[in-house]
Amino acid sequence: PREVARILLQCARARLNGIVRLLDESSELVIAFLEGVVVGASDNLREQLLGEMLWKQGRLTTEQMRALNQRMAEKGERFFEAV
Repeated sequence: PREVARILLQCARARLNGIVRLLDESSELVIAFLEGVVVGASDNLREQLLGEMLWKQGRLTTEQMRALNQRMAEKGERFFEAV
């Protein structure tokens, strides 16, 4: 969290125009900046949490989760597309 905060502060101080993509394993956060101000963002966290939630509730088996993760990695699909 501190590294992310440091990166965002540097973007603001540099008055960045562009997109910052933060990746951590299978998590992705994309933030759009205009003159150092955040003007948009998206992430895939909600999709990952949904998959984990369904798995914990027993609605998806471990094998189904593996197959979904493999399909998402191979085809670049989002969770909802892979399901």
